[in-house]
Amino acid sequence: MSGMSWTLGGAQVENLSYSYDADGRVTALGGSLAAVNLPASASGDAFNADNGMTGFNGAALISVPIQRMALILRRWSSSSGV
Repeated sequence: MSGMSWTLGGAQVENLSYSYDADGRVTALGGSLAAVNLPASASGDAFNADNGMTGFNGAALISVPIQRMALILRRWSSSSGV
């Protein structure tokens, strides 16, 4: 495969093409989606011994028991009319 195209109503809206070297590595990109910018990577992620995430991008994460979260969501939905 050397590319993909997306169409809408028969008209091409986006495309992506690429080529490979002899080892199968992508060596060139082209098309409208080749210049898509990815967001900056996050750093400072932290994990505990059980591989649970405790920090993301330098900020601490907190754990909310599921029962408490259900109560918060129930109160939010009734007050916001959702």
